[in-house]
Amino acid sequence: MFFKRRTTFSFLAALLALVAFVLLGWVTWSQFWVEAFTQKDIEKLDTALPLRDYLGQNKHDDTDPGTFRGYVNYGLFRGCKRFNHGFGGREPVCFSIYKEHSEVYPTWLVVVVLVLIFIALFFALVATVFGLVNTLAVPIEAIYGPPGLYLWNGLAAGASCIAVIIYLILYGTSMKEEILTQADIDAPNLFMTSRTELGRAFYLALGACALLLINFIFVALAQYSHDPDAFKSSKKKRRDENYNTASLRSDVGSGMIY
Repeated sequence: MFFKRRTTFSFLAALLALVAFVLLGWVTWSQFWVEAFTQKDIEKLDTALPLRDYLGQNKHDDTDPGTFRGYVNYGLFRGCKRFNHGFGGREPVCFSIYKEHSEVYPTWLVVVVLVLIFIALFFALVATVFGLVNTLAVPIEAIYGPPGLYLWNGLAAGASCIAVIIYLILYGTSMKEEILTQADIDAPNLFMTSRTELGRAFYLALGACALLLINFIFVALAQYSHDPDAFKSSKKKRRDENYNTASLRSDVGSGMIY
């Protein structure tokens, strides 16, 4: 049957590794790892200010956060922020997180995340190539066959999953409560972070990690389709071989007697 063929599972393993590679490549440059919603500290505003009671209203366009509100998004390299000081949303200001957020959270951890993602990208590409090789042929060397696919997918999955975990910890400890700079918090800006959430890039990175782990199933199925005895213990293999040898001798003996 079609789904019992080794080439089918090898191709699926290559396809999932390729999808993971594309996802990791996209999230590397995405500016949507974290999204934050901000607003002015109303209590510190002049009570005579005309728009003081219009919090979140008077939006000029779809990207305008509303009166006295702001929106910030950023990724592993850059981010953008847009504030509305009460008279319409200002133009977005984009920034390098390594300058803007150097005093907000430890940006060196973001560098660690980047290095791990680049490692994951490399091994996901290797897993894709050798997945295709196994689709088209049966490699003689173990490193090019299923054992190699376990290794490449494992290294890619390990690096990407560790990157996701590190970023999640960084978010929970340093980004969840406040991501604005002191200049944005102090007068005359008086903005504060009201809510933060992990953006779509984080969840896509998590998805890439999951795909690479799922690949272990397809590699195992491909290996089993080619060699049903691949997962038997060496002791059981020897027992089966001895049984087969004994059966053959018995058949030969019976034939000679006959």
